[in-house]
Amino acid sequence: MSRRPKTVVAPAPRRTKLGLVVTALLLALPAEGHTQTVFGHVLDSLSGRALPSAAVILLDSAGQTRGYALSDSTGRFVLKAPRAGRYQVYVDQMSYRALVSDTLELGKGARTELLLRVAPVPVELDPMAVTVRREDARLRKVGFYKRKRFSMGYFFDPERVRDEHPFVTTDLLRQLPGVYLVMQGGTGYLPQTRMLASLRPGSWQSGCTMKVVVDGVDFPLDMGFTLDDVVAAQDVLAVEVYPHHGMGAPVQYRGLDSRCGIVMIWTK
Repeated sequence: MSRRPKTVVAPAPRRTKLGLVVTALLLALPAEGHTQTVFGHVLDSLSGRALPSAAVILLDSAGQTRGYALSDSTGRFVLKAPRAGRYQVYVDQMSYRALVSDTLELGKGARTELLLRVAPVPVELDPMAVTVRREDARLRKVGFYKRKRFSMGYFFDPERVRDEHPFVTTDLLRQLPGVYLVMQGGTGYLPQTRMLASLRPGSWQSGCTMKVVVDGVDFPLDMGFTLDDVVAAQDVLAVEVYPHHGMGAPVQYRGLDSRCGIVMIWTK
């Protein structure tokens, strides 16, 4: 009389110590030599899809590694136990929680099939603050923002103008290196720089009034007007300042009259 294979079914699925469910189907098939084999598949516990390249490790009762395999494109793996005994299977895959199976009793020649379901780990990103500043369409059209990124001048965009709270327009220029404000007629200030009077060291000429351009139009200050007379602070949208001979300013505004520097004002 032939002997029928004995089938052993694992207990109902339960959470492992890592909170993951291991579904195990244990099949005691006829002995095939004296090799103990653990095989099966590694799956994503949420989607059910196979997980390739997962590290599957066989651990003995002392926690020592006794077998190692990588799951293939179908999630399948095969492990060989060196001898009969108690073992656990450990699964490690990037972006998934590590999994440790229940203890497996492997007899001589036993073949044990496991279905290992591992749970994905949500990717946590560091908090990030994003500040978005809206560019003024008119300033973008006249090249203000491009010059701000690449030029050597000083720039006051609409946000900075608002943050400075200027009482008069020249308040925006008070802290700029190389720019001096000179009171004119008790009504306002002239922006000035110092220019080289000769090639002798230290021979600087003071009182060099800067060229003023308002909304792309030259506005000479040699007729008794001050910059504060020309543009009120509440009307200022943005300012560009080029104190070093106008270097960095648009070429159409540079010339002999810009040797003392250029102040470009854009109004609202």
